[in-house]
Amino acid sequence: MRKALFPLSLALAQAWPALGPMEAARLAQAHLRVPTPPEEVSLSWPGGRPVYAVDLARGRGLVQVYVAGDSGKVLGIKPLKEKALGEEAWLKAPPRVSFQEAAALARKALKVQDPVAEVAYQVWRGRPVLRVDLGPRQAVLDAETGALLEVGPAGR
Repeated sequence: MRKALFPLSLALAQAWPALGPMEAARLAQAHLRVPTPPEEVSLSWPGGRPVYAVDLARGRGLVQVYVAGDSGKVLGIKPLKEKALGEEAWLKAPPRVSFQEAAALARKALKVQDPVAEVAYQVWRGRPVLRVDLGPRQAVLDAETGALLEVGPAGR
């Protein structure tokens, strides 16, 4: 039997959504009728389906709106315990590095081929970043350049 050229995780490629993160954010904003930009937009694959979680300020609190990455349908809303951080945490423009590019850069930096558990776009230490969870580790990338900023445990 021939040895596979690609690891199994690559053979079972994840479905990347047709919808971009800022499109999902606009749909969430329209659904809640809030004008403020999101504080975080993350993508995960519960049950194998791409779903965005968009964190929006509502009053002084945050609400997470779940948007299907394949259809744009709002799947649900959940109030969060965290307080809204305000304008310094708002994501006003899409990242220059796509979520899919960030996953490839993170895999290269971490030297793994694990499937992506989550990609999150947020402001960290005053700059927009993409956090990519791969297995037990997380790569934090600059959202404008793709440069690796930090490696740590997943889920931070």
